[in-house]
Amino acid sequence: MAVSKCCQSCLRIFILITNAIFLIIGDVLIGVGIYFCLFDDQAAVKEIKQTLDEEFLVLRVTLISVGSIMVVAAFCACAGMVLKSRCTLILYCVLLCLIIIFCSAVGVVTSVMPSINQSAQRELESGVKRSYGSVSLVTTGVDSIQSEMRCCGWWTSTQAQFENSCTWFNGTTWYKANPVDKSDSNSPKCPSSCCADGKANCKSPYAESCTKKIFKKYLVAVPLAAVAAVILCLCHLLCAVVLLVKGSHSEREIFAI
Repeated sequence: MAVSKCCQSCLRIFILITNAIFLIIGDVLIGVGIYFCLFDDQAAVKEIKQTLDEEFLVLRVTLISVGSIMVVAAFCACAGMVLKSRCTLILYCVLLCLIIIFCSAVGVVTSVMPSINQSAQRELESGVKRSYGSVSLVTTGVDSIQSEMRCCGWWTSTQAQFENSCTWFNGTTWYKANPVDKSDSNSPKCPSSCCADGKANCKSPYAESCTKKIFKKYLVAVPLAAVAAVILCLCHLLCAVVLLVKGSHSEREIFAI
């Protein structure tokens, strides 16, 4: 009996600690989403809004929605433990089931639907093309990515394989501010971040598209994150179900330490 109570106490502490962390993370996400809504005239937020355009609304809604779900689920878990409420704990189990279904769907969709991958790449290319050279936040970020990942341009097609990768920047604000002077061999034809030596107008810029490289490297993280979230939710669901089953004979037994 003592061992059983000890196990129940450990499960209770595990649920409390992890959900307290989720509660904080959810609050942060909601705070960022609200900040984007209320202070969209701030310089940094303006740049993000200008870059993402219509996607900025989706970003704000997503942050607030995900944060709200995390807060509600974490609150139910903590309240179920502290207030010794079986109904709240049952609600927590229901929310976990919904989260598991959602994460599973996200993982499957991102894994088996390449069209979503292509669409996301085109959106990224469009945003960078529109903002490079005019939005300092984007320009700095793009230059940093190109230097660190040793890539150049943000092609989504295979066109970069047949021509100089720096031609992608033709038509950008940066290109208009740095026109090519054919009589001047030092005239910048591509950003210095595309060159291994860090100097503009290099003869052999990085050939691989940054868009392709980023998605190749990081898109796998989406289904992996979904799998991790499902596993974590299953662990919490198992703990909650065990506590509910153990407390079926005595409503307060699961909260005894």
